[in-house]
Amino acid sequence: MKKIFYVSMLTLSTMSTVTMAADQAIQTNFTSDQVKQIQQITRDYLIKNPDVLVAASQTLQQQEAQKQMIQGKEGIKANIAALINPPGALIAGNPQGSITLVEFFDYQCAHCKEMSASIDSLIKANPNLRIVFKDFPIFGQSSVLAAAAAFAANQQGKYYAFHQALLNSDGPLTEDKVYAIAQKLGLDVNRLKSDMSSNQKAINDMLAANFSLVKALGLVGTPAFIAAKTNATKNSDIEFFPGALPQDKLQDMITKAEKS
Repeated sequence: MKKIFYVSMLTLSTMSTVTMAADQAIQTNFTSDQVKQIQQITRDYLIKNPDVLVAASQTLQQQEAQKQMIQGKEGIKANIAALINPPGALIAGNPQGSITLVEFFDYQCAHCKEMSASIDSLIKANPNLRIVFKDFPIFGQSSVLAAAAAFAANQQGKYYAFHQALLNSDGPLTEDKVYAIAQKLGLDVNRLKSDMSSNQKAINDMLAANFSLVKALGLVGTPAFIAAKTNATKNSDIEFFPGALPQDKLQDMITKAEKS
């Protein structure tokens, strides 16, 4: 149902764009009565031939996707060190791995939650894989709190376990739920809270840096993935996809990056 609604809204937007463009083109060459007649003919035709609107919508989507891919790859090239080897990176997998997979995510993003099992499987299947996690908390203050708590959990050596537990939790995150998850994992919750407070500037700096990268890459949501060699430079081949992917497609990205 959601997909149908999205297509319908996009179709309406496309129809509006097409008719507005037609209006602008004809108003300078025809009388007002002729303009009204042409406008009516155009609208009637589009209503009777919705396949034209669907085709136009699909073309617009493809064009926007292509633009995002181009901007994303340009942004990656210009910020490769900050993406692959940032100071204090939050990582999983093999810390010395020759291939790095970067994920932009939000702890309350449904697609990110769905991807968590795939990420875990990829780590087990690829001994040379290093994962760099980039918090992009777009779902409110609870997501920011979860990002801060995960940052602090890293200081107790339990970042990835806590990261996965947050993603695998049911329902919206709350402050109580975040700390309950931490306690269940054996984290010292009092120390966690203290580390969150004492590292507030570092956490804010991390999130600000991540948002700057998001802007540079033209990302509009989560998740998003980048695969590259860990020693990649701006001239290296980079794999990039802004969106959720099946595990086999993510593996393809990793394999291509490894062979580049």
